[in-house]
Amino acid sequence: MSEDGTVDSATAPPASPASPASAAPADATLADALNLPADGKDETSDGVSSSQVDRVRIASLTLGGLERRDLSVIARDYRSRVSPEAAFSGILGREFFADGLLAIDFSTRRLTFYRSREMPASLREAMTFERAFRIPVTIGALKTTGNVDTGANVTMVVPGAVFADLEGTAAGPAGGGSLTNTRIDIFDAKLAGPVEIGGARLEGIAVKVATDYPEVLIGAHALQGHIVLIDQRHSTLAICKPPPP
Repeated sequence: MSEDGTVDSATAPPASPASPASAAPADATLADALNLPADGKDETSDGVSSSQVDRVRIASLTLGGLERRDLSVIARDYRSRVSPEAAFSGILGREFFADGLLAIDFSTRRLTFYRSREMPASLREAMTFERAFRIPVTIGALKTTGNVDTGANVTMVVPGAVFADLEGTAAGPAGGGSLTNTRIDIFDAKLAGPVEIGGARLEGIAVKVATDYPEVLIGAHALQGHIVLIDQRHSTLAICKPPPP
């Protein structure tokens, strides 16, 4: 994640170990450049297929005033899947921010992490999730569940079976798409009905339709101009408009 970050350092405790599962996957070139020690193997799934990957160990990783130590993370080739200008060295995953409230402000391109604030499910704008980060989504007259992926470089991905039940117009093939382990066929389409996700309402948006994709995905383009709040301690997520200037 390449956004600027700030941390509520007044209440941040000393650095602590993070859960190993998805704290900060690293690109293989970074792991090689830093000579990160090997830490066994793991298996990843993209919802369609699985593959075996290497794990490496990171002694310390810091974003702003937030530090995690002694991380065991996945290391795989991410750079070859994207254009040179979109290349990145790693991903700060959800476990990196698991013990506080994360605010992703797309309007100002800024991250803020709070340990002193909480977002319980009783708050009006909070949506609860059982599996990160699947929340209620309304597409036209259809009420379903969508996976909010703040790092996905798309507006929405819609499974073919879901698109068949929606009012929309196919705009033509968009070529192949890449999941973590799988290439899938996709085509471009435009939805007739509005899409509502929390406090975001999107009209007439262009989407990617993937026949074999397992679920509706809400990407970063759909979240522009909004603030996404995530509190994994309470399993809550909110999508809000920023306050007026």
